[in-house]
Amino acid sequence: MRAGASEPNLRITLPPVLREFSWITAAITICSVLSCTAEFRIFHRYYPQAWPLYPPNIRFSDFTIYQQKFHLFHQAAFFTTDWPFTYPAPMALLYQAFYRAFGAHALGAFIIFLILAFAVPAVLFARALVERGIAPHTATAFAAMLLFLSWPALLIIDRANVEVFVWISTAAGAWAYARGKEWTAAALFGIAAALKLFPIVLLGLFFTRRKYPKFILGIAVYGVTTVVALAILGPTIPIACKGIAKGLTFFRDIY
Repeated sequence: MRAGASEPNLRITLPPVLREFSWITAAITICSVLSCTAEFRIFHRYYPQAWPLYPPNIRFSDFTIYQQKFHLFHQAAFFTTDWPFTYPAPMALLYQAFYRAFGAHALGAFIIFLILAFAVPAVLFARALVERGIAPHTATAFAAMLLFLSWPALLIIDRANVEVFVWISTAAGAWAYARGKEWTAAALFGIAAALKLFPIVLLGLFFTRRKYPKFILGIAVYGVTTVVALAILGPTIPIACKGIAKGLTFFRDIY
């Protein structure tokens, strides 16, 4: 065998950090099951202690709750009819895209999209582990654990929640940053922040390293995306801005 070549059948175990993650995830899951079982069986408490997801009677309602409202898209009545819209303006454009493209089948199309949004990265992650020497069965088991014991992902699917787009843009930005594509990462973090403000903290990766042009790009993308979305949502930017602010305040107060 030539120098530097590796054994074709040589397989390595999961790195220590992934093994520790597996044990901790399993332990937290078991504790959650025991705790919620006690809540159900002993104390007869069903909400909000319902585990692992919300009660079945409101499943997918983060998506369906707005479906009737969107016939008023680009009208002032959009903000005063039915349940307040509780997301930043760019999210409204994503809702509208699904409602217009798929009509009565919008929910089904969105559920498929949600599942793929988490399943595809899990498959890619398992493949990456195999390429780095992890046995296929170990890589598959670990990726499956990530997929099926990730409560945020399960909750997003259960609620049919559009914050999946925050996950996609943030994850894509993290991938770009790890690959040294920092301009792309800054733009993606800016888009994620426009969809839901909290990812804006990721732009601190550039600010703290004095990469100010990339930081400014992220802020600019956030601002432009927000203003364009407000203009499209309409009927005017001031009306849309006021309506979105009202919905976000409602969400903050109710929780």
